[in-house]
Amino acid sequence: MTMTPDDQPTTSSDVTEVIDRTRRLTLAEAAPLAGLTLEALRLRVRRRRLPAKKDNEGRITVALGDVLDLRPRGPTKTGPSSPAVPDDAADALALAEADLAQEQEARLRAEADRDGERRRAESAEARVRVLEEELREGRTPLLLRLVRAWRRTQPQ
Repeated sequence: MTMTPDDQPTTSSDVTEVIDRTRRLTLAEAAPLAGLTLEALRLRVRRRRLPAKKDNEGRITVALGDVLDLRPRGPTKTGPSSPAVPDDAADALALAEADLAQEQEARLRAEADRDGERRRAESAEARVRVLEEELREGRTPLLLRLVRAWRRTQPQ
């Protein structure tokens, strides 16, 4: 526990919550957390009821804290087959799902980059082989190259 300038005690969980609430999520990641559809989130962003920014890849992102504020208070998932889940557990699950989605997306991008680099390397190796053959040809004496070229043009 630490003391704030107002002499109000704070716990480490308060600090963690503040840090986590500033994390940016794509609309697809935020929709399940907010309990809304992707289109509903897009409309809120368009109407400026939900603050959003574009990331470096052009995707619209929202702050986790803003998304959590959209959710209704109290137990989240209820029904005959699932008991009520406290908000903290639902938040943790939603964060874990969002992290997993981000990791899967990053893995797919890394695999695509790897495949692209592999194709580039194979192309470069083929070009090296062609250039080495041309170099070998260039190192043969001129007279020998002329004789070989003349023999190819002669009927056999």
